[in-house]
Amino acid sequence: MRYLRRPEVLLALLVIAPSALAVPGIDQDLIAQAMDYEDEVCHPVVQHSNDTIPPCLNLVTIETLCTPNGTSPLALKAHQQCMCNGSFFSEWPYCLQCLFIHGLRSERDVAFYESVISTASNSLCAAPAPTAEFAEIFSNVQVAAPYPTVGDTVSSDRAVSQTDVSLYFTATTRQGPGQITGAATAATASVLFTAPAISPTAG
Repeated sequence: MRYLRRPEVLLALLVIAPSALAVPGIDQDLIAQAMDYEDEVCHPVVQHSNDTIPPCLNLVTIETLCTPNGTSPLALKAHQQCMCNGSFFSEWPYCLQCLFIHGLRSERDVAFYESVISTASNSLCAAPAPTAEFAEIFSNVQVAAPYPTVGDTVSSDRAVSQTDVSLYFTATTRQGPGQITGAATAATASVLFTAPAISPTAG
């Protein structure tokens, strides 16, 4: 696996909500402010090695570490194991929850992305032999998915500037990418970046 910048899939989730994109003439300065605020509250710096990693931050880390080292069947199998055997998909809803409680996503936005990730994760993780990486699968599903017509479209910040992860998430399993095993290990890079071993913490 190779180390890359913030994954494009996470940009789709984290940068701007579909509901905001639908607003005619939306102020780009407001979008920039929302992005900065999002980084502050949902991507706070982890101060100690035994602290729970904020889910939004961990999703970026895991997807980056799991970037396939090529497009061969073996590389995609390694990518599948890395993405599906770790905490990526189990933490996704909690990243959405962080965005929701801070007024960065509406109920409809949350419902939309929950539907997209359910379909995309099943497509990747249930495949006996994956033929595409998660980013491609996610993008295709996102384009085809209908936007919900029920649920609140108005969002509000219920935890202004609060960065405490325990507001929306308590780790109950080990956080990080999944282990790559068997023949798929041959598809990893000679130098593999691994996420820190963070054990669950109370609160």
